[in-house]
Amino acid sequence: MRKGITVAVSPEDQVRLDAIVRDRNCPQKHVWRARIILLTAEGAGTVAIMRALGKDKRAVWRKAVHVILDNYATHKHPKVKAWLGRHRRFTFHFTPTSCCWANAVEGFLAS
Repeated sequence: MRKGITVAVSPEDQVRLDAIVRDRNCPQKHVWRARIILLTAEGAGTVAIMRALGKDKRAVWRKAVHVILDNYATHKHPKVKAWLGRHRRFTFHFTPTSCCWANAVEGFLAS
């Protein structure tokens, strides 16, 4: 069980990810990514994910994680920047300070 990194997956997102994993017509790379997210949310570490997927470490860690955040100052704190420096596969994308269109996009992606 990994400590220090937490990934929160809402119940709705978990249902969607489970549906991707179960869907036989879904591309395999989407299934792998969904399983990586679900296992990470359960607290599995790299070794457990590698065993569950039957993949090596390069295949597990090459999956980039893009996080879209608002422009709140705490997201740019030096500790957050240091963490991002240590965890290269995570990329933070910040929305512009005054972007009313982001609310519309957020609502579209939530449905």
